[in-house]
Amino acid sequence: MLALDPPGVALPTSLLVSPGGFFWWYADVIDREGNGLVCIWSWGLPFLPGRASAWRAGRPELPQDRPSINLAVYRDHAAVAYHLLEVPPAQASWAPDRWQVGGSSFELRRSGARAELEARLELPVPGGLSPLRGGFTLRGPLASWETPPPAAPDAHRWAPILGPCEGEVELHVGEAPLLQTRGAGYHDRNGCPVALDALGMEHWIWGRSAVGDRTVIYYLSFPEDPASSPHLLVAASGPDGQYRFCEARCELQRPRRGRFGMPWWTTLVIEGLEAPLRVEVAPPLDDGPFYLRGLTQCTLGEQRGPGFIELCRPARVDRAWMRPLVQMAVQHAERPGSWWLPLFCGPTSDRVQRLWRWWWTRRGGGS
Repeated sequence: MLALDPPGVALPTSLLVSPGGFFWWYADVIDREGNGLVCIWSWGLPFLPGRASAWRAGRPELPQDRPSINLAVYRDHAAVAYHLLEVPPAQASWAPDRWQVGGSSFELRRSGARAELEARLELPVPGGLSPLRGGFTLRGPLASWETPPPAAPDAHRWAPILGPCEGEVELHVGEAPLLQTRGAGYHDRNGCPVALDALGMEHWIWGRSAVGDRTVIYYLSFPEDPASSPHLLVAASGPDGQYRFCEARCELQRPRRGRFGMPWWTTLVIEGLEAPLRVEVAPPLDDGPFYLRGLTQCTLGEQRGPGFIELCRPARVDRAWMRPLVQMAVQHAERPGSWWLPLFCGPTSDRVQRLWRWWWTRRGGGS
């Protein structure tokens, strides 16, 4: 199911032509008040409409054919902007430590044991007069850890790239500021040569938190086969970027369900570090039929700090009943997309006004 790669190992470019495969890079920034962003740039993102159903039908897609970028911006414990933009393959490129997806670019610059990730973002806003522009920067130590056993060739391969980071964010839409903050940052990557729902994973819970001067990560993977043991990992890194990964034990407390029936828990108690890690989960910021994301407050010993948590159920991804709903939130660089796209993509503050402009423009009323 899940495998931790050795530190510093890059994903192979052969994944681009692995039928049904996927890979993505993840970065986030969160300040002490819970303001921040999550950004994912990818080829073959498993959550794009049509990908999982194509695999199930025996017509797996190639990751190189579906590059995309996803940005979610949070302020005052609410989502203030969301983008999921799919671009043509010709508008995306991947070189070592450099990526281009449409008008957005990412670069990881290494210097000894430290590195800087710089993201420059430009995302069209459906029905808007100006695009979202700006970016974020992460600075911190390169992540390292004891080399794990070799992974199975078809495993979901995961690895942190940076240890505890300092993050800076500045985003705006036209002249209007969207988010400007500094906080704790995080950066990792995921990849696999087969489809997500071919891994035998019933659900996963992933999260990270800034606790004092440490980054704490947990990745809890539960198998479809009830006779199989879950794969539970927890790790903490100090300022030097050295993670200590441990097999974890986890107690999920106080279950809840999202608006589409997705289960989540308001409290997780994870053991394996020097003290129990207590994760308090706020109501989901992103509440979908197969994926949830929320803010957390994590306590480890005497220290406490904010973070993000994600929950996913692969078997629910891309089912026929939900595909029209998901398609409403996906923007395409070269075709119009859903008539309802402005309600789900772009800033939340002006989505109704943008919807009317979107309709007027598509009906031939001009710009």
